[in-house]
Amino acid sequence: MQYYRVPNTRKYYFGYSSTPNSSYKIIGGNKKSKTALKINSESGKITVKKKTKKGSYTVTVKVTAAGNDQFNAGSKDVKVTVKVK
Repeated sequence: MQYYRVPNTRKYYFGYSSTPNSSYKIIGGNKKSKTALKINSESGKITVKKKTKKGSYTVTVKVTAAGNDQFNAGSKDVKVTVKVK
């Protein structure tokens, strides 16, 4: 499982080229944020629903990767903030 911070920003990128059995799930955040944001459980892509008002939306995402013969299984809770302009 790997994720890294994009240089000179507060953005993160998630990548799982070595572990195909990864999953993503929103596990925390306020009701407004959970309603406005949706996550693809297989790719981790976060989308903002249409007609979402301007503002910041923060959710906690659980990223889980299954283990294999080369890597141990693992999970990480990551706080993600999306700013809608």
